[in-house]
Amino acid sequence: MEEREQRKRTISTCVLIIQNLALILQPFLPFATDKIKDMLDRKDDVWSNECNLDEKSEVCKTFVRTFECELIEEELAKLMEESTRSL
Repeated sequence: MEEREQRKRTISTCVLIIQNLALILQPFLPFATDKIKDMLDRKDDVWSNECNLDEKSEVCKTFVRTFECELIEEELAKLMEESTRSL
């Protein structure tokens, strides 16, 4: 499977899980789940087994951020420094 397709499938699965969790938690956390449904642009209260996402959708932009390698290296250096300091 192509990396791009695998990434899309992973994001779709995560969004599907979030959608269905919002349905389960609705009686206990109505305001929070309403916010989740608004963010996912879901108005219905129907259990779903599939999630068709457009890669350019707001949901994808919200959940996925591209990190620059430089930023990752800086964060790793900070973590290494902190871990050696604590020893």
